[in-house]
Amino acid sequence: MKNPKGFLPIAAIIIIIVVAALAAGGSYYYTKTLNKNTNTVLNTNIAVVNENTNAVVNTNTTVVNGNTNVTMNSNGNLNTNTVVVNSNTNVVVNSNTNSDVTAGWKTYTSTKYGFSLKYPLTMRVLEVNETSGIILRVGVEGSANGDNVLVYNKSSNAGIPYSTVKSESGKSFVISHVGVEADQILSTFVFLDQTAGWKTYTNSEYGWTMKYPNDWTVNNSYQTTDPNDIFETPIRTTTFTNPNKYYRLLVGIKKKTDSGSIVPRTGIGAGEFIKGDTVLIGSTSMTLWNLNYNNLTSEIFNYNPSTNSNFEISNFQFIAYFDCGTAATIETIKRCDQTNLSVIPEYKTFKLILGSLVLPN
Repeated sequence: MKNPKGFLPIAAIIIIIVVAALAAGGSYYYTKTLNKNTNTVLNTNIAVVNENTNAVVNTNTTVVNGNTNVTMNSNGNLNTNTVVVNSNTNVVVNSNTNSDVTAGWKTYTSTKYGFSLKYPLTMRVLEVNETSGIILRVGVEGSANGDNVLVYNKSSNAGIPYSTVKSESGKSFVISHVGVEADQILSTFVFLDQTAGWKTYTNSEYGWTMKYPNDWTVNNSYQTTDPNDIFETPIRTTTFTNPNKYYRLLVGIKKKTDSGSIVPRTGIGAGEFIKGDTVLIGSTSMTLWNLNYNNLTSEIFNYNPSTNSNFEISNFQFIAYFDCGTAATIETIKRCDQTNLSVIPEYKTFKLILGSLVLPN
């Protein structure tokens, strides 16, 4: 039996239409199911993040699977071209919180001694000048337990319990601290930069530097050796002089391997050498020696001249002394004889200049 003409083509067309309809329906169902699953996973994960962290989640979030990047727009809707979504999303939240317990505390500043510290609003500070060396008391007003913090104008904490030494640029203080709040007060202790704005002298021969006040002057001198001197005359001397030229600081520095002397004077006056203050140069502690005569300090050295030994730091020998200047007139001699160098304001400047020394590597 023969098929009617034209039946097969018509049947083929019908079959193609049916298959196409089934494919379209399946694709629609697949896409709806995928979108439903994707929205469920994403919404669930984001909800957990917000619940656990209360963090703000960026509105532009990228979720990545092995092969496909899917971007959520600012409205929270998925792009319609989604094919596969990886439900594993990593969210990192910074849970660290920094708090400054000293925020809002008062600040005490001592321009006289060159430091500052913070203390709680419930405490008071009391400036003192006691024979024990205490210059500041910090504690609760009327407390039977005494002060929480004591600041000593000393360079050594020998015999002072629960104490810490703070040193910088020729200044040293011992701080006694007992209790948690006292430790917090100690953590706020800072030195003031009392040389800020000063000029800087740079030695052309060795490259060492020192800072000095703007109204002081600096001169260099190179002298020959006089065999009749008790001590060798300096061959390298830098002199810092105050504005009225009453006081001066003489400095001699040379490498240990260099020949010649740097002792910055040609004799020692009458008197007794007494161990004085300590100056910190970087991390090196340097002792000063006072030459006392008639109960007054007439000269101050950074070494003990009676031993004729130079002070050494790094690869250098460093000698310095502070005096009343050149005794050129009777008036000058009289003034110097009546001056106690260890208590005049220029003495503080002298120590700051010494403490500012920076040596080359």
